[in-house]
Amino acid sequence: MGNFNRAQSHVRSAVSTILKERPPEVWELYHEHSKLRRGDREFLIRIGGFFGNPSLQALTGRVFKVYATAPKVRLDGIADDESHLERLIRSRRSAQAWSQTAVPLPAVARLLKGASGITGVGTSTSISQFFRAAPSGGALYPIETYAALFRVDGAMEGLYHYDARENVLEQLDRESGLRARLAGATAYPGVVGRSAFLIMLTAIFERTTLKYGDRGYRFALLEAGHIAQNVCLMAEELGLGALCVGGFYDREVEALVGIDGIDESVIYMVAVGYKAGTGE
Repeated sequence: MGNFNRAQSHVRSAVSTILKERPPEVWELYHEHSKLRRGDREFLIRIGGFFGNPSLQALTGRVFKVYATAPKVRLDGIADDESHLERLIRSRRSAQAWSQTAVPLPAVARLLKGASGITGVGTSTSISQFFRAAPSGGALYPIETYAALFRVDGAMEGLYHYDARENVLEQLDRESGLRARLAGATAYPGVVGRSAFLIMLTAIFERTTLKYGDRGYRFALLEAGHIAQNVCLMAEELGLGALCVGGFYDREVEALVGIDGIDESVIYMVAVGYKAGTGE
């Protein structure tokens, strides 16, 4: 745990130093303030109050906006036969329990390439432009993809970075206990810890804020959502399950991944594996 604690201390020191050197941008203040911390009393009170209030819970069933007096154009039954993509979208569900069967490395490779890999190369300017599986504001691609492999047949357990240009996994860490530490840094340790691998999406904000300023922060979040949906649909195509995870302790995950949480910060996570009762 010594390395982990030192990494957390380094992150806190870096945040303090940068904020003293220059006034923080609006998006930086929001991002730092919205990070989840252990013992966050305000957050825990809000969540506890929600689950303890039937009236608030009832509001979650009212998730459709309706213009009651507007004319309606009925859409059911007028489309052609359901496509393969439509069947994938319809069948997608968040996985809650996993089989303990290892996922083969070729399936991981297909999922990563389908989620955020290179799909083509163009030359609209004098600079080669790489096209990727997910749209990106200004084609600036601020999102990086990391994979923690826990139970993958054909690859060692450990932390990897996905290099989309070369379509390779770069092994960063084989530290024992990585699975337990990463799972423990989420709000769902029992579920995440039993998955076969964990996708972590980080943002290098300067890639997009350099051009778009505060708006660029929003573009980074949107791109992470596009990639996460690709992960979910690729998982469904491959007979796997996926669980998108937004509840995690940001600084703990960032320390484990080895990023500073400022120039590069974790945005989203997706746990993947065979769903319980499948893959045997």
